[in-house]
Amino acid sequence: LGTLYEYPLVCDTDTVIIDTSMTFLYYGCNGLLCLNDNGPYPDGTCYTAFDTTYFYTTGQLFSRNKFKYGYFEIKFRFPELPTYPANYNGHGPTFWMYDVQNDSGVKWSEIDIFEMLAEDTLIHPTFRNYYNSTVHFSNCDCGWSHPTSHIGYGNLEGGVWHKAAVWWQTGKIDFFLDDSLYFTVLDGESTSNGIMRTDSLVPMPMIIGSSAPAATLCSNFDSINGLFPYIYEIDYVRVYQLKQECDSIKNYCDISSNDLQNKLYEKINFGGIGCTTDLSSTNSKIQLASTSIFLEDGVVFDGSGSLSLEITPCLFNQTRQSSLPLFPKAPPKSWKTKFGIK
Repeated sequence: LGTLYEYPLVCDTDTVIIDTSMTFLYYGCNGLLCLNDNGPYPDGTCYTAFDTTYFYTTGQLFSRNKFKYGYFEIKFRFPELPTYPANYNGHGPTFWMYDVQNDSGVKWSEIDIFEMLAEDTLIHPTFRNYYNSTVHFSNCDCGWSHPTSHIGYGNLEGGVWHKAAVWWQTGKIDFFLDDSLYFTVLDGESTSNGIMRTDSLVPMPMIIGSSAPAATLCSNFDSINGLFPYIYEIDYVRVYQLKQECDSIKNYCDISSNDLQNKLYEKINFGGIGCTTDLSSTNSKIQLASTSIFLEDGVVFDGSGSLSLEITPCLFNQTRQSSLPLFPKAPPKSWKTKFGIK
């Protein structure tokens, strides 16, 4: 899919906001980006910020760009679980997207590529690196009573690299884990609290962090046997968006597979009278059109390669906005509801 998309981004200081004064977020782990949960602090000392004292700290970063539609992928690793009674209760690596848009009435817009709970030996004893994914949408100030599509994938192996991704398209959102599709949310599907509207989700920044403690699962730290620091490692974050010419008809006549363009067109025509269109050596190519793809006279494909022809809607509202401030503003009501902030 990578060759189809327009905006490859890497996780660097031009893309994300990083508070380098935070000792719990650092680059010094073999070139990887690491987010640390730290605490409780020794000798009774605590971390103080904005005139408030905290016993634990964690790291979080978010993209300066907001996105609507695209393919979002992260490669990450988290620790193996320790031997009981030592534990990682309350820790939870995350990769998600979130925003609100009051002008359009969207009060909650969120795609959780994943949220995890490392473990909870008291409340959720079967959760061991428990991985789940969710989509939230709300156009009312109704708290948790809003359309939500959720799946609990299950427990993941710690200490190894994983890849997580979503492909947000018109009409649906596909979720992938380690290159396998495991969950799809459809625009217009029914949920227990109403109709899901994936196409009404607003442009959102990416957010990477550790939901520590994992408030959404009511899981707290174990101040006696809990281990610190908990280190969430990130190898890369990538974003791709479709190249589109949705008002164009693409005609291929005397070409080979090397001449195929990686764009979404309105229509694609292969071959025709007097054409020699040899696609035999095509290797893992995808051709996309929004209305039709025709194979006419003169097309040669001997099956020695692989070519996928797909009809997919144009993403007319696909956006990439570079509008986030250098520092986050006060969170909206839905953020406070999610994390139990008074």
